[in-house]
Amino acid sequence: VATDVAARGIDVPQVSHVINFDVPLIYDDYVHRIGRTGRARHTGEAITFANPAERQHIERIEELIRQPIPLLPLPPEVEVTDTPFAEGQEHARTLDEQKKRADPDYQGAFHERKEWIKPGETIDKRTGKVFEKGQQKSKKGAKKNPGKKGASAPGAKALRRRGQGR
Repeated sequence: VATDVAARGIDVPQVSHVINFDVPLIYDDYVHRIGRTGRARHTGEAITFANPAERQHIERIEELIRQPIPLLPLPPEVEVTDTPFAEGQEHARTLDEQKKRADPDYQGAFHERKEWIKPGETIDKRTGKVFEKGQQKSKKGAKKNPGKKGASAPGAKALRRRGQGR
């Protein structure tokens, strides 16, 4: 068992299985990894775990190797958990970089936000718009002194009518 980094430059004879726990983002790496199972007239199995978002990468690898890669569902007893947010963000950035190298016109998954959120700007979370200098924050939904006795307190008019208020 070895990671892709530890396996570089190591020639292990008669490898029976290669297991990729993710789809290699450099497609030639996939070919080199699974090629370890078919050396010197030996055969072996290559297993790659992939999620639906990685399907496009599998399709590109299929084009490169000129043969289909069979897709098998996970057995029901296998527990699948969500990718931690930070890891998912890093993976998305890596995919963006790869797509940009492959297609210079590709703008990336994060390009829209870069256009409307700039460093130092404040966004009104109710409207999604940038605050302009001198603009007052939205008062939509704001309550004046909730829970205090006075003109804006709940039930203040009813108390005044009964003579109990100010």
